[in-house]
Amino acid sequence: MLMTNHSSKPLEVVYDIAMVLAILFGITFALFLITSVICLLLLFIPAVHSFVNQTLNGAGISNPVIWEILLFWLYVVILLGMRFLMIFGLFKLSGNLRSKAIFSQENWADFKLILVSYSIYAIVQYIGSVMNQIFHFTNGGTANSPTIPILIWLILYTVYLIFKSNQEPTEPSA
Repeated sequence: MLMTNHSSKPLEVVYDIAMVLAILFGITFALFLITSVICLLLLFIPAVHSFVNQTLNGAGISNPVIWEILLFWLYVVILLGMRFLMIFGLFKLSGNLRSKAIFSQENWADFKLILVSYSIYAIVQYIGSVMNQIFHFTNGGTANSPTIPILIWLILYTVYLIFKSNQEPTEPSA
């Protein structure tokens, strides 16, 4: 499916990139959820909890309580989930645009999904910076990640392609 004869078209390229990123982000998000739920359940074992406290003390976080760890986990889950929803919305949008349905209700719903996901991402990232000031958390490597500017660039490029294809003259019917 990636190697079609239409792959030179810009919308096909955006669709292929969005498909690959949606698969990668989906797998990453699912694996993170599965492993972190297992690890959070293990925290209720006293030996594991004391090991985590020692490790976090070594990292500069003194005497973390379980709700601080859960709050940081929730922060990372929301950020990863919103990244996945943004790229999934772009994937659905570019897939719909390939069928030449430009201003349909489904496309507006995909735009809304992308915008709401990015808004929640920005708000949670701000809350994370406040949490960092209070609890001295690190941002988990998610705050300075280059994926969000790349996603925004792909989304804006898709919007550009929508309006460009809408303005192209159509063949007159003979």
